[in-house]
Parts: sequence; structure tokens; C-alpha cells
Amino acid sequence: MIGGKSSLRIKLDAANKVVIRTDSKKLEIPAYRSYRISFDWKFLKVSDECKEYGMDVFAAIRPLKSIDSDTYQYGFISFSGVAGDTGSALGEINLNTGEEDLCLVISDGVNGTGEIAIDNLQITEIVT
Repeated sequence: MIGGKSSLRIKLDAANKVVIRTDSKKLEIPAYRSYRISFDWKFLKVSDECKEYGMDVFAAIRPLKSIDSDTYQYGFISFSGVAGDTGSALGEINLNTGEEDLCLVISDGVNGTGEIAIDNLQITEIVT
């Protein structure tokens, strides 16, 4: 938990794959717009190989049809840490694409395993 709240717990397995995504049917992320993504995070556990340098985690927007490929990935927000580390992620993602069924994804890196908590996720359209 982050700050005594109920948080989303995510297990990471060093597969460099999407570990969680938004449901494009419940949360529409229209193309050709810009978004500000923010959330709080905490590393709950990391494996031994990540204890010194930390574990890497990434957030991006991808189309559902190619969810497991970063070839069609838009934007990139990264954070890393060791067990007990907390912080906030903030980034802007510009969608200059006509792709449909876009999802916000969280993916893990290639080193180590662990568990994180995410809270206060916000996806805000940037009006220009």
C-alpha cells in the first residue's frame, strides 16, 4: 500500500512483457491527441539481481492488436527502484496515429522479478 491507501499490486517477472493494461472498451484513449499520465508507485519486492541497481518498469500506450510488441508503442515513461522505494511517475504522450483500441500498459524490464504497487493513476487529455 502507498500512504495507507488501497493500491493496485502488480507482479513482475522479467519477461519484458506487458503485465497489466487498461481495458480499451471501458477506458477509451482516442488517437491524434496528447495525454498526461501520472501515478504513484512503490517497489514492494525485488529479486536479488535487482537489489543493488534496481528494477526497471515502463508505462506506454499501445494498440490492443499488438499489445505485446513495442514496435507500435507510443510514449514512454520509465521508473526504477529497489524494495521500499516510492515515487511518482509523470509523462506526456502524443498520439500521432490512427490506431484503434489504444491501451495504457505497464511492462517490466528484462532483469529480475518483483512486485510493485500503483496508486492515483490519472490519464488527462492535454487540450491545445
